[in-house]
Amino acid sequence: MKHEKAKELLFGKDATQIVPARVAPALGVGKDTVYRWRKNIGSMPLDALIILARLQNLSDEQKAEILS
Repeated sequence: MKHEKAKELLFGKDATQIVPARVAPALGVGKDTVYRWRKNIGSMPLDALIILARLQNLSDEQKAEILS
């Protein structure tokens, strides 16, 4: 359940989903890696998580929720 909420915050849901090909360059990885992280959020390195949280303009509370 916790992973699902984090996944929703970082990658969006339904119409608000991020486009992996668009965020991959900002993360310094290929789009396939972003797809893999979306499936298994626990495999994301912390630096990529921080960048994606910034790209999504998450609040401090939302960031804390992901890391808790």
